[in-house]
Amino acid sequence: MVSEANQNSEGSPVSSVTKGWQHLMVLPSKFSAKVVEMMLQLKKLGKEDPRRVIHSLKVALSITLVSAFYYLKPLYNGFGSTAMWAVFTVVVVSEFSVGNYRGCEILDIAQKRLTTIFTGGFISVLVCIFVCPVWAGGDLHNLVSKNIEKLGSFLQGFGEEYFGTSEVEETNKSSMQGYKCVLNSKQVEDNLANFAMWEPCHGRFRFRHPWQQYQKIGNLSRQCAYRIDALNGFLNSDKTPLEIKSKIQEPCMKMSTETGMALKELALAIQKMIPPSAADPHIAKSKIAATNLRSMIKTGLWEDTNLFEVVPVMTVASLLLDVVSCTERLAESIQELSILAKFKNKDSKVVAETPKSPNEEEAPQPCHCDNSGPQHVITINQSSTNLSHNGNS
Repeated sequence: MVSEANQNSEGSPVSSVTKGWQHLMVLPSKFSAKVVEMMLQLKKLGKEDPRRVIHSLKVALSITLVSAFYYLKPLYNGFGSTAMWAVFTVVVVSEFSVGNYRGCEILDIAQKRLTTIFTGGFISVLVCIFVCPVWAGGDLHNLVSKNIEKLGSFLQGFGEEYFGTSEVEETNKSSMQGYKCVLNSKQVEDNLANFAMWEPCHGRFRFRHPWQQYQKIGNLSRQCAYRIDALNGFLNSDKTPLEIKSKIQEPCMKMSTETGMALKELALAIQKMIPPSAADPHIAKSKIAATNLRSMIKTGLWEDTNLFEVVPVMTVASLLLDVVSCTERLAESIQELSILAKFKNKDSKVVAETPKSPNEEEAPQPCHCDNSGPQHVITINQSSTNLSHNGNS
């Protein structure tokens, strides 16, 4: 009976908790005993050969000095995280006796380390280049093109939603908000451009491809995105009556739609690496609409209207005018890119360095003859040859 009682008491939860608490109380004494034992061993080692203690202090001093390359900011900016290799080198090279420092051994260690680093780096570069390569230049090219396309998507849907001409679907509303990623794309574009400058020629990108021009295009895209972001603020907060908006509805919608289409064409031109001539008609139409809007504003359109109701509409009109100007500068920059990067037309002809606008015609040149009297010039539009004829009046 007594043994059964002892077994029950030992297996009870109270006894297990008691044992756990006893072990926990013993831990500090065990830890202190380990510390004392280690100190006694160090004392014994110091008595047997004090030089070993001094050597450990020297190694610690070397590691501390070398760690300055990692913990001091001026030195870390110069060496970066590779400064940790200096710490590893101290640990490997440090020897107890000075006689063990043989120049051939240290040079052999340095040679092997440099060889392994070079071999590993060379293999990594080869694998990255020839096995499913990821080119920073291609990423930058696609990023700039998609950013411009997102700006065009917003402008194409802005007019209908602001003036309430038709109900915009939820999918279109979500695509209109894609422009917001353009606002903070500068750091990514700069990093990709810096990496792309070090890449060899690949795919459609030649040697010395004008990557810096992509940064210029990106800056212009962000300037346009800032104005679009301001326009987006008027979609939900503007409570201006529709009868006031309707007075400038036609030119504003024309500017918004045509500018959006122009941006889509510019994005497509970058993506396909073709001249951006398809955007010229849309830019021309948006400029005509901008001119009409300025003329309407000068005629005193809202003379008998509350000023506080007119200000938001005038702000929207001003922002659209800025977007048209920004789009025109963006088209000029992309045209410059097409010349520098030698974009080709569908007929595989390289873009001329001094392109002419579609509406520009060559002036007729009369022939210089010895006959006296007035000269008559006959121009045939269907032919590139100008014929001149001299006759008497």
